[in-house]
Amino acid sequence: MTRQARLRGLLSDYLDHDSFVKAAEQLRTHPELLGGEVDAILQADLEKAAHRRDDSTELRLRQHLAFLRRCRRDGLDHIIQASSSDIDPTVAAGIRAAMASADAAEARFDATGQPEALRAAGVIWRRIAAHPDLDAAYPALRAAVLNNTGGLLLRCTWVEGGDADLASAIGMLRQAVALTPPSSQLLAGRLANLGIALRESYRRSSDPSVLQDALRMLRAAVAAAPGSPAPAAHSNLALVLEELYLRDGDPTHLDEAVAGCTSALRDPAVDLQLRTDLLQQLGNTLRRRFEARADAGDLDRAVRVLEQAVAATPVTSPKRHRSLVDLGIAQLDRNARRGDPQDLAQAIEAFAAAARTVGPASPDRPGCLVHLGLGHYRRYEVAGTLDDLDQAIALLDEAVRISPSRSVDAPAWSANLAAALRERARLRNGGEDLDRAVRALQAALSVTPPGSPQHSAYLTNLGNCWRDRFRAGGDLNDLDAAIALLDEALTVAAPEAADRRTLLANLGAALRDRYQLSRSAGELERAVALLREAADPPSAGDADQPRRLVALAMALADRHDLARADQDRSDALAAYAGGCTQGLHTDAESTLEAADRWGGWAAGHGWWDQAATAYGVAITALLAVVRIQLVRAYKESWLRRGAALGGRAAQAFAAVGRLPDAARGLETGRGVLLAETLERDRADLRRLDVRHGELAARYRQAAQRVQALERRSLGAEGSR
Repeated sequence: MTRQARLRGLLSDYLDHDSFVKAAEQLRTHPELLGGEVDAILQADLEKAAHRRDDSTELRLRQHLAFLRRCRRDGLDHIIQASSSDIDPTVAAGIRAAMASADAAEARFDATGQPEALRAAGVIWRRIAAHPDLDAAYPALRAAVLNNTGGLLLRCTWVEGGDADLASAIGMLRQAVALTPPSSQLLAGRLANLGIALRESYRRSSDPSVLQDALRMLRAAVAAAPGSPAPAAHSNLALVLEELYLRDGDPTHLDEAVAGCTSALRDPAVDLQLRTDLLQQLGNTLRRRFEARADAGDLDRAVRVLEQAVAATPVTSPKRHRSLVDLGIAQLDRNARRGDPQDLAQAIEAFAAAARTVGPASPDRPGCLVHLGLGHYRRYEVAGTLDDLDQAIALLDEAVRISPSRSVDAPAWSANLAAALRERARLRNGGEDLDRAVRALQAALSVTPPGSPQHSAYLTNLGNCWRDRFRAGGDLNDLDAAIALLDEALTVAAPEAADRRTLLANLGAALRDRYQLSRSAGELERAVALLREAADPPSAGDADQPRRLVALAMALADRHDLARADQDRSDALAAYAGGCTQGLHTDAESTLEAADRWGGWAAGHGWWDQAATAYGVAITALLAVVRIQLVRAYKESWLRRGAALGGRAAQAFAAVGRLPDAARGLETGRGVLLAETLERDRADLRRLDVRHGELAARYRQAAQRVQALERRSLGAEGSR
């Protein structure tokens, strides 16, 4: 073996680890490693790395070269101190006090959640990372400092949202990975840190190359992790796999994420914090997989797992708002599927707690506001409370306004705002709200790749907005645009997509609209076929099923009126009855409109028994909507909309001999308001005064507060 080959072998052994103790032993045993020949070898290898633009290798070799030259200059006895257990003790001594101060500041943040404590830690770590002695320190020490600084700056980014902190974090974490040899047990953790920082950068930039970089780092972290099943690495990889699914719509990414997290949770060595992170990630991934495949078992498991994650997260944890939001999302999804009001109440409670907890400058604040807004919007959908709709729009508007325009979440948040604006436009004939909704959805579509699972949803929502424009202005071009978008949405959606029934129903309803103008039997036949597929077979616990049944009933009624087929008549009446009966429990507002339409169709044909049944349901729905309004002005608004309903109902009741019901129908609205006023303002509180005086006083105060709100609302209306 030549001397050159022998020196290269010794150098390779020296470079292959990051143990300062082992390096000291090698340098004492082989002082030739400090000679000019090894210096020349390293210099030549450095130039080759620079030529091929291998920045990582160049950085690592440069650090080792500087350290070996320092050892040669200052002497091994000065650099390697047998009495010290520190890595590179002479350099460590110069930064020890600063590191203690940084650790203390971070500990204060962990204990109090005060951002200024974390900010102070970041300032100190930046100063440490820039210390001139680190330029020639043993590479393992510099790598540790860079990794710690980058990780702390990433935390600062999560808490305060600074893009500069994130860019610095990524740069330092890249250097830490480059300075860590492949055999090091620390490599997996450092790769994971870099991968998570890159994911954060992707979420702000939507740059797919950054997402692929994050995926490479986290796959490498899983491969490099000592032992199996590498819990922390799998948790972080699952985050990026979920982002990849959201971008390309391939649910196998979620399968990989679920399998990895489930396997990691079986590891008995997982500590409480990591177990909590794994539970949270597993729950989120299961919920995403439910969206992709509509397996209700995934959604139920997601709620259970996320409840465990919240229970395991301390109230003072800076991560608590995230765990609350994740749980609320799953509960909201389950409410949308099953209509259980308890799921909805718990979701809103979780979102409100998260919004109270998150800091005003946190990058997570827009997300907390969005989900609280969605909770209010869902409650509006279920109960028809107009103040919930206004609150939803205010929260969503603020979230969209304060979120970065390039954020990966921006399209979804704009689409959520558009949905709420569209609904308010429908209620109040608000052309401005509808125009804003169209612009928001066009912006969301412009930055959403065609393969994304959200692409179909945005097409659907925009199509529905154009359909609303047609209804408001009667322009057939708007309806044609709506049908084209809704048809495209159905075409690009996966056959097993959880919202396929909704896509079918939307397109069927729009085609029925066009039939009303074209009177094309073929158009109506396609509408009926799509709506039958949307409604059959019935989906147990599906909160949207009543609306689908009503849409089918309307199309079948049209076909009956066209061809006079008895089967269409009986099928339409059955669909109306089923949709309206089910809808009373999940969506009283939509049921009011549907039952009124049902009654009108039946009355028009002289089917008075059916008309009386329909109008009875309509009045029940109207009273349900009115009673949940918190302010008298909102109650009166609903009653004005239903003013003619009582007359139509009275006619139907009288036609079948139900004269007392006819009389009650005419007095419905005034009776509700009078009864509520008497019940609230003249309640008999004597027994409550005797047994629970404080509670009685609180009741009186609440009643007075509602009266004041009503007076203020009425006064504001009078000034318009």
